[in-house]
Amino acid sequence: MAIVFDWYENPNASSEEEEAALHPRIFMNGKVDTETLCCKIHDYSSLTVGDVKNVLDNLSKILGESLREGKEVHIEGIGYFFPTLAATGKVTRNTPHKTNKVTFKTVRFRPDTSLKGHFIGVRASQSKYVRHSEKVSEVEIDMLLKEYFAGHQMMT
Repeated sequence: MAIVFDWYENPNASSEEEEAALHPRIFMNGKVDTETLCCKIHDYSSLTVGDVKNVLDNLSKILGESLREGKEVHIEGIGYFFPTLAATGKVTRNTPHKTNKVTFKTVRFRPDTSLKGHFIGVRASQSKYVRHSEKVSEVEIDMLLKEYFAGHQMMT
């Protein structure tokens, strides 16, 4: 099956006069939950579904502990996980108590080369359906609102 995508306009276009650049965005084709993942790993191994679930639970705990200590975690064949930080406000060289103005932002992921190898020859196809709103001008918005409020007293 191909990866399904559609084109979206890049935010913060530099000029109104030139045509806006587009970028492809994937339409996720469902999710694989932990239970499904455990069953699939069970099918490929001699582990029970419960054993796999236990391993994933412990992996989550150890991953969290290691990332909390500022360590990068490499899971061979999957990739690298590492924590990132953000400033809680504007910080300059002269800001006093800079260390108090740092907070956890997120966990980033960089895939292993072998994981990226699974994407060799991947196919992508543009969606037949548009899942996002078309651009509407200010005049069209005003007309639609006028039409709506002709029959309604309020909008929720």
